[in-house]
Amino acid sequence: MGCNRFNSEPKMPNADIIMCYIDKKGEANCSERHATEHSLPKPIKEQGVENIIENVTGEIKNGRSIFNFSRPLDPEDDKYHFKIAKGAKINVLFSYRTKGNPDTEGGFLKHEKRTVVGIVLWPDGTSVSEEKNLEMILKDKNVKITQLKFNEYEIPAKETTYACRNFDITEMIQEITGKPKDTAYHAIAFQPIIDKEDFLHHLIVMSCDEDLNVSNEIFECPLSTTTNCNKVLFGWGLGSGNYVLPNNVGLLWGVAENKKITMQFHYNNPSLIKGVKDSTAINVYFTSNLRKYDSATMIQGVPTETITIPAQRKSFTISNTCGSQCTETMKGAIYIFSVFLHGHTYLRKIRTEINFADGTIDDTSFRDDNFIFNNQKYVYLENPVKISPGDQMKTICEYDTTSTKQTVKGGESTSNEMCLAFLNYYQRENGLATCMSGIETKYGCLVYEKFKRMKDRKNKLKN
Repeated sequence: MGCNRFNSEPKMPNADIIMCYIDKKGEANCSERHATEHSLPKPIKEQGVENIIENVTGEIKNGRSIFNFSRPLDPEDDKYHFKIAKGAKINVLFSYRTKGNPDTEGGFLKHEKRTVVGIVLWPDGTSVSEEKNLEMILKDKNVKITQLKFNEYEIPAKETTYACRNFDITEMIQEITGKPKDTAYHAIAFQPIIDKEDFLHHLIVMSCDEDLNVSNEIFECPLSTTTNCNKVLFGWGLGSGNYVLPNNVGLLWGVAENKKITMQFHYNNPSLIKGVKDSTAINVYFTSNLRKYDSATMIQGVPTETITIPAQRKSFTISNTCGSQCTETMKGAIYIFSVFLHGHTYLRKIRTEINFADGTIDDTSFRDDNFIFNNQKYVYLENPVKISPGDQMKTICEYDTTSTKQTVKGGESTSNEMCLAFLNYYQRENGLATCMSGIETKYGCLVYEKFKRMKDRKNKLKN
């Protein structure tokens, strides 16, 4: 296991590493090491540095090797020991072999498998897991499920495919509940069930105009063809999990702009493999017990078609500002409770800064300084960030293109790039669906229309 030390890109050099195995006596043997290159790292004592790991234990359970150890969060030596910052995501690399033993093989041989995940090892109390209240939702007898699914869709044998299926949510809900079509509901959790993760780059659920044609057909739908479906409800990227809304917040479901929706999948098939069928689905949990606030999502970032990144650059930064002229069209304050930051394989850092009208700046709530393409997650805030009319937002992306000799353009393919922040908030009636400069106003500064709730709404509020 290693912690990436200096670079946001997960690599062995400059990583702290713990190498462990269970010996013939069933005891854990672990050695602390520090990598200087892509080769077997030397024990840290051979590099003239003292070990800092303690309390090492291990066992083999259900065919798996499990190891436990402890080490200081903020070691005195910062040259050979990675300092773990409070609230910061750290790239944790891990690799393993399924056969062999260092006792009989004369040492550690090369690993067979390797991967990396981003983990907050020292939580700061500002973020909570999306799993926090899903278990409680599943136990609520008043909660129903609408399932959005691609059923046995054959993925085309081409590198990039955008495929869509349209749904009439109002009709689906009436079939489930038997209640009148104008009954208001809240979607309170989205649970993706991913079938072919090796091919699925990301998926998005968007609300559409009411004249949307609905059928069981799955059809190709490049981004440029979905302008009548321009409000994002839910997104999933590699590494993502469930999207669970706070206990006092719900997404209008089957009413307002969410009567008809489309589910868009981005498939990545660079090897042009034929005959692969996908049945990915999303379970949407909804209830007629309306919560206190309506939620919405605002997209902020760099318009994809404007992105151009030079090749062979260790660091190249782009940005886009949602100016006060756009936020001043808001009808009041909104409260951002979670964010989903998105880019592709060259992205290393991404953040959305809030420049408040009073001159103060929040550049810490919405940022990822160790972006990993296959580990994109929703980040939840215990204390929502208030955005008022007149405030500004700026999304900044930093890329590393040293691995390519070609200019990187913004686009739909995984080999292209994006720079987007999906900001989830409540007080929907006050907010925006998009806020970007440099594109047509009706798309770059898109507002939500007010939804008139039922007269007995106050009696249905769930605090």
